[in-house]
Amino acid sequence: MHAKDGLPAGASRMVAERAAELDDTVDVLLFDHVTTTWRTAAAPSAGGRHLAAAGRADLALDDAADLLRLAPLLGTRALRAGFWRAHQDLLTTDDEPYAALAALLRAGRVACLNQVAYDDRRLRPESLPPLAPRTGTRSSTATSPCSRSPGTAARPARCCTT
Repeated sequence: MHAKDGLPAGASRMVAERAAELDDTVDVLLFDHVTTTWRTAAAPSAGGRHLAAAGRADLALDDAADLLRLAPLLGTRALRAGFWRAHQDLLTTDDEPYAALAALLRAGRVACLNQVAYDDRRLRPESLPPLAPRTGTRSSTATSPCSRSPGTAARPARCCTT
């Protein structure tokens, strides 16, 4: 979770209670979020309807492909510790959309919580420091979250858009 973001009151408890209901086959718990900007307070996400459609049952991503339409925010995903350890090298990156999507695509089973448990706070662009040029980075094709390695799940055509 980024320092600028927040958790609504009771969110930690709500996520913990839902996670306690799940068995060890569920790798990722997905939950809803709101977006707060300098102009709006707690605007609902577009993903709430996808979470509601998936229901409370744990399922394979193949059975709920609409979950790939959720905003790629790591703050809206709770990962099982064993799953995190098994995929830590893939999920440890500065590219949040990549890591969020990779976690979902690598999960054997997912479960949903159709409640807001994360506040994505967007900072005013004028308040952000200027971006420093990156040195020593790999080419964009090598680091693309949509690139596919042999033996991995297929990536959707528009996986990185927000």
